[in-house]
Amino acid sequence: MFKIFMLIVFLVPTILNYKLTRKNIIWVKKSAIEVTCIILLFVLGSSFCYRFDKTIIGYLIVLAATMMLYTSVFFQGITEKGINIFLGGSPFLKWVEFNKIRKVEMGKNRKGNVELKVHVFGNVFKQVYSLEDEEKIVGLIKNRI
Repeated sequence: MFKIFMLIVFLVPTILNYKLTRKNIIWVKKSAIEVTCIILLFVLGSSFCYRFDKTIIGYLIVLAATMMLYTSVFFQGITEKGINIFLGGSPFLKWVEFNKIRKVEMGKNRKGNVELKVHVFGNVFKQVYSLEDEEKIVGLIKNRI
C-alpha cells in the first residue's frame, strides 16, 4: 500500500506539470548537467530497486520520480499570457501571468544562451533559453510587462 501511495505522490506533480505546460510557446534549454543528473537519478534508483526491491511497482516509482524531476526542470517556459517557473521548494511548476511579474531582466550568459531573470513573489527565478528564441522572447515579453 505504501508503494502505491509513493507512486501516486510522484505521478500527480508529473501529470499536473504536463497539463500546465502544453501551452508553452518557448521551452527552456536543456543543459548537459541537468540531463546527466536526471539520467544518474534513474540509474541509481533502478540499481537500488534491483538490489533491494525487485518489484514492478518499485521500478514504476523510480520511473515516476525521474519523470517528476524531468517535468519540473525542463517543462518551464513562456506561454502567450505568462511564464511557467519552477519554485524550487515544490515539484510543481507555477504559472505566473505577465501582469503579476514585477521585472524581467534579459541577457546572455557566458555560453551565449539567453538568460531570463524573472522577479516575482519576492524572488528571482532564472531560466536559460536558446539563442534562436531570443526574438520570440522579446516579442512576447516586451509589451506585456
